[in-house]
Amino acid sequence: MNAAESGRYPPGGAPEEDPPLSEREQLMMAYVDHELAPRERLRFEKLMADDPGLAAEVADYRTMLDLSHGSGRLEPTEAELRRFWGRFYNRAEWRLGWVLLVGGVACLAGFGCWELYCADFPWVLKIGSAAIVAGGGLLLASTVRQRLRTRRLDRYRGVVR
Repeated sequence: MNAAESGRYPPGGAPEEDPPLSEREQLMMAYVDHELAPRERLRFEKLMADDPGLAAEVADYRTMLDLSHGSGRLEPTEAELRRFWGRFYNRAEWRLGWVLLVGGVACLAGFGCWELYCADFPWVLKIGSAAIVAGGGLLLASTVRQRLRTRRLDRYRGVVR
């Protein structure tokens, strides 16, 4: 039975926003997450003892919480990565993507510098913009240089996760 058949949503389909949680659902979630005060917790446990349907819903919420906490991020295996990078199309696609991205940024940066130099902006704006570009370029070059120099010393190189 879908949500529209159960009467929770109008027959035309689901609303654009989820309906607000009922007090019962809020209490269940707070109970499962251990967010209830001791008095509220005892009151809710008494409600569960009287209503087996509520106890079953709480068990479902706990199961869902355990599943969501237990699911981890899947990482590709080393064999899958080698297979991916072994295909010419994948290597070429990434290289072409980076070349286009860096080329586009370089063109826009050059055009911006040219416009800034030729336009009638105050000198403070021109000097500030030049300092930002020079500083960003210096930091980028320094980071790339450091990564290239320390790459051979990486103690985790070759470690398969």
